[in-house]
Amino acid sequence: MTRRSYLQRAGGVLCSLLVLALAPASPGRGQEGPRFHTRSIVACDPTDASCGIAVVSFPTGVPAFVPVGQVGVSVANQSFPSLATARAIVDGILIGGLDAPTALANALAADPLADDRQLGVAALYPTPSGVTVANHTGTNNFPETCDVLGDTYAVQANIQTSADVCAAMAAAFEANDGSLARRLLAALQAGSPVGNDVRGEFSASLKVYTDAWALASLSELGTDANVNRAANWEEELAFEVNAFLGTLTPPDPRDRVELTRGLAKSVQRALKDLGCYQGPVNGVWSDAAELALAAFGSFNVFFTNPTVVDGGVRFIDGPLADYLVTGEPRDVFVPCGSDSDDDSDSDSDSDSDSG
Repeated sequence: MTRRSYLQRAGGVLCSLLVLALAPASPGRGQEGPRFHTRSIVACDPTDASCGIAVVSFPTGVPAFVPVGQVGVSVANQSFPSLATARAIVDGILIGGLDAPTALANALAADPLADDRQLGVAALYPTPSGVTVANHTGTNNFPETCDVLGDTYAVQANIQTSADVCAAMAAAFEANDGSLARRLLAALQAGSPVGNDVRGEFSASLKVYTDAWALASLSELGTDANVNRAANWEEELAFEVNAFLGTLTPPDPRDRVELTRGLAKSVQRALKDLGCYQGPVNGVWSDAAELALAAFGSFNVFFTNPTVVDGGVRFIDGPLADYLVTGEPRDVFVPCGSDSDDDSDSDSDSDSDSG
């Protein structure tokens, strides 16, 4: 076979997959609508009574259709999503007191299109890990498909460029020791170099359900970040996650990162551009820089979020730092005031400033 013939055949196969994946379900199968073939991870963290999901796929509407959850349980409702089946799982866990595998099995037993579904479930439950998990990949799902179960998480994917994507996401989740939201984000991002939706990935969502966060009386969503039709969904989703955590939640010690000289310079530059800081942008953290961070917070966030020194090392809240540095160029903050007329020292990067 010539190289041209091979490429034509491969292109034909891919086009067939795209047509099938984008087409609505046949009326004879009992369901119409977009097929949310996708990759996702659901997980729970018993330390702060939270459960969440991170998902990315091709179609617009992923945030509205795939995540289903309440405090105590999170469901990835993908492939041919069924709200009735997903809700049956949630009710089985929260009302019936079932574990995730039993609730999933019961819901599928009552679903005539069980072979078309792909589902992931994570729920708080009195097990050694404090969590129970399950997933299901019906026989009618597209290749490449995969699913992985861990002690506190479930990963599932279909119509991917590689079946290895689930293992990559699981490994990243286990390797990260931050808050649940940041661990879910890391897992989703780790899958990108390994495999993704064959149609491309443009829409994503990350949600964490909990009644143990500071504003639980207002919402059960301790993190809520959504992207529809973004060419760079990773950048947009990360910004939305950090914006939520950096603005609406008190700092989580698990999300602290070392305030290295390079990060300190980036934070100082953003604070200076916002008129909060008038000192040198040299990566040396000072009382003036700390006051500037507090001034930024007074205009732009709900909870105080100072840096912390532990064991002689200074740390900063990771979501706040990322939100500040990536948000300033987006022009989404209230500035502290106008920049200083004298910007001569703004680029003083020499060690002579490290006093």
